[in-house]
Amino acid sequence: MINLILIDDYCLLRQGLQALLSTWEDFNVHVGADLHAVKEQLATCQVVIFSVRQLDPVGFDQLQTLKLQLPQAALIVMAASTDANVISRILNMGALGYLGLDATEAELIAAIRKVVLGLRYVPAVLARELMLKKMLSPSVGLDNNPFLRLAARENQCALLLAQGKNTLEISALMALSTQTVNSYRYRIFQKLHVSGDVELVKLAIRYQFIADTVYAK
Repeated sequence: MINLILIDDYCLLRQGLQALLSTWEDFNVHVGADLHAVKEQLATCQVVIFSVRQLDPVGFDQLQTLKLQLPQAALIVMAASTDANVISRILNMGALGYLGLDATEAELIAAIRKVVLGLRYVPAVLARELMLKKMLSPSVGLDNNPFLRLAARENQCALLLAQGKNTLEISALMALSTQTVNSYRYRIFQKLHVSGDVELVKLAIRYQFIADTVYAK
């Protein structure tokens, strides 16, 4: 059984997608306009489908929040954009799958079954666009994104560090001791080959892990 959460602020659309996905016997589907609406299912969630009409700064902030609160879940983003730069940014921020709002049922099911195994899924047409972007800009591609080296909790801690949170704040947000946070911080710096918070923020902006409007304290 695959435990799914679908986030969409349009009631009719999320009900329609819930009805569609519920026809598959191995899908356990919960829907809500935001994470608060499905808070009781967060601990067991394996896949999050985040459906958003517009990928503006608010949309990217919501995406960051999803990754922060559900580091263990595979994330699929559904949006209208076919821009390779936008899709690349979404994947660099930690999403495993991307679908257009015109995706077919077969594409949605294929995406769920792939990401739950830790594999990426992008429809063939969009994948070709991403490959072209990688060929034109090979220095900042998905394959060499250093943030993909991090484990789920390290990824969560790295995001908080890049947002300027200090050890005590991260300790409270992640429900960890300060010693454990410092241990994560040390491993993150090692894996990303950075020596401090400023270098971490620069790297996070370069790979679109955070928006360039976020600065370390």
